[in-house]
Amino acid sequence: MKPRNLSCQKTVIPFGILVSLITLLIASFSFGYPVKAIAPLLQTANTPNVVYTIYLPAIYSSGGGSNPVPTATPPSPTATPPAQGNPIGFFLPWVIQGEAHATDGPSLAVDANGGVHVAYTAYTSDANGNRPAYYTYCPSNCTSQASFSAPVIFNGKIDHVNLALDAQGHPRIIWVGSDPLQQKLIAYVYAACNTGCTSAANWQMARVDALDNVLPHNSRFFAIDPQGRPGLIYYISGIGSASGTYFAYCGSSCTNAANWRFTRISPAELRFPVLVFDQAGLPRIAGSFMDYTSEPALDYLVYLECDANCQKVIQGASFPIKTCFLCDSPNGYLDLAFDSNNHPRMALYTGALEAGRGLEANMLYYLFCSTNCGDWNTSDWSGYSLGLPVGVGTYARLAIDPQNRPRLVYEDVSYGLEYSWCKSGCETTSPVWQNMLADSSAVLDQTEPVPPIPPCQVAGWFTGKRPSFALDSAGNPRFAYDAEHWQGLDPIDYPPGTPGCPGFKMDQINARFTLFNQP
Repeated sequence: MKPRNLSCQKTVIPFGILVSLITLLIASFSFGYPVKAIAPLLQTANTPNVVYTIYLPAIYSSGGGSNPVPTATPPSPTATPPAQGNPIGFFLPWVIQGEAHATDGPSLAVDANGGVHVAYTAYTSDANGNRPAYYTYCPSNCTSQASFSAPVIFNGKIDHVNLALDAQGHPRIIWVGSDPLQQKLIAYVYAACNTGCTSAANWQMARVDALDNVLPHNSRFFAIDPQGRPGLIYYISGIGSASGTYFAYCGSSCTNAANWRFTRISPAELRFPVLVFDQAGLPRIAGSFMDYTSEPALDYLVYLECDANCQKVIQGASFPIKTCFLCDSPNGYLDLAFDSNNHPRMALYTGALEAGRGLEANMLYYLFCSTNCGDWNTSDWSGYSLGLPVGVGTYARLAIDPQNRPRLVYEDVSYGLEYSWCKSGCETTSPVWQNMLADSSAVLDQTEPVPPIPPCQVAGWFTGKRPSFALDSAGNPRFAYDAEHWQGLDPIDYPPGTPGCPGFKMDQINARFTLFNQP
């Protein structure tokens, strides 16, 4: 069976924010290109003995020498996934309570026993305006849609969902959607379950915060620390002292909204944030700040660390935070992970950069640091391009295997979901990487064909969009992501705007799951 056609699409809520950035400087790094950086970006001292400083340096390698270059080039693109690992892919449950639904935005985690937990959302609203989130679970042998439980349904008008597990493998979810109390436009809602989580009756929920507008997310803005305590990064837009980027945190009984604490970490906007707790339970954050003072406006990527008092609420100021990063990158994608030694690693797809910005445009980079990573003056951040074709690497997600080697999953818009893994020398000048196609758009066209509706003439699947990625305890990859189906007219003979089939547009979307053994 194939997912149904769309009846409508989500509404994106537009809004903006004025961010004041200061003191531009020119820096250079080991790749030999000049790049702009900001230092310092912001300083506040609204309460005694509280100082907040942000630095945004360029990628930097203190060791000098040759630039790292992967020794294994990507394989020639193929419409059929290689036999390595024997990928198995299928749509996540989309016929729910007897009704077909378009679905999207999956967030995935794997527990210590290999069980797969996935949260995702309905893409379209039903007749009553409901657009729920779903939770589904597969305890083992997750090789078909039937392996997953009937989804638990969280009702509401929900746009984005993030899932994480505590140390015992209990699922925790944050979703962004309509305010259940109907006091604001949007709310962040936390949901937790400790037993029997395939039953809706065993879930408890708390409204963490509510606001009048919110940025769309394609990021990991929610995480659980090693002690099972949840954290959240989000942005409040507006005019006045409340506007800014916030860190929300809860120490215990977190389905009681009164137990959540909030700290504004910056009056500026952190876009597309990624929150990770290190092994000591300290928050580390990656994201980007927009500099609206330049022409055109530019994004500056940042890496943030907090080493003390991160749970303390400081009214009108922020907790002590130090930062370092890399480069500026409009419309890029990034992810953050840590090895077993608490060293940060990052995936960065650069997006459309202007010439001379320091990195190549529309390329996927692997970035790493081992020393003083939150201090630009003494850190040893470095990195390299994976050598993929230009435009390959969007929606990049990163995981670190039990041997501290990086794994990456990302979209190749021409072929589908791609997977890359480092075999050796991953943080040296001679890294060895290997690639494979994990889910093929062409194969999906063959196994789930959806013909164009006349007068449309062209139709096809585009899989591998917005992936979520985790490894099991043996290092085998598990992926959840979106597949989009598009149709239209031949753009040569029938330009966009031809009556009856205007342009080339998406007509279906559904969340998928793929797994295989690590090659």
